[in-house]
Amino acid sequence: MNANPSVIVYAGPSVPSRLVQTLLPDCTLRPPIRRGDLYRDRERGGTLFVLLDGVLIQEPALPLREIIDVLQDGATIIGASSMGALRAAECWPAGMQGVGTIYRLFRRGSLQSDDEVILTFAAEDDYRPLSVALINIRYALRRAVQSQRLAAGQAAQIIEHAETLHFSARRWPTLLAHAGIQDNALQTFLSEQDLKQRDA
Repeated sequence: MNANPSVIVYAGPSVPSRLVQTLLPDCTLRPPIRRGDLYRDRERGGTLFVLLDGVLIQEPALPLREIIDVLQDGATIIGASSMGALRAAECWPAGMQGVGTIYRLFRRGSLQSDDEVILTFAAEDDYRPLSVALINIRYALRRAVQSQRLAAGQAAQIIEHAETLHFSARRWPTLLAHAGIQDNALQTFLSEQDLKQRDA
């Protein structure tokens, strides 16, 4: 089946490409968005843009002005999960649509920093995450407390430590070791909790 050049999805570490292609077989799949991508893809006929992941550190990030210009040109832009959620919370007055829990948290001000969603990834390996986004740490620990796998005080200690770390250093083995926890089953459980992918 041929990709539809008018429906474009920018995705990376938040969701595996094979999952995007399974759910949206007609879309054109692009890597994490960067400055200039929306302009280029709009000129090439894109009409619906789904923004999940984007570069924030390595290269120039997608500016708000670019989103607003493309919206004013008549395109539809939907954001979720990571940079998409952040930009949707910033650009909803201009018409950008946001979906998912992370978008709602940014929109109401419960989350305010891109530090919540940023992580390191292996671009050459289907954008496999190499660290854990802070929002996923919060989500996973909350699930662990709710399921009585972890005490609330331990979860709070881990979050407090995670907030002090550079985003590239946020990994479950590091976080659990700092809290004095050696529990492979817990680490596996925490690693499986992925709010960014759920929103995507």
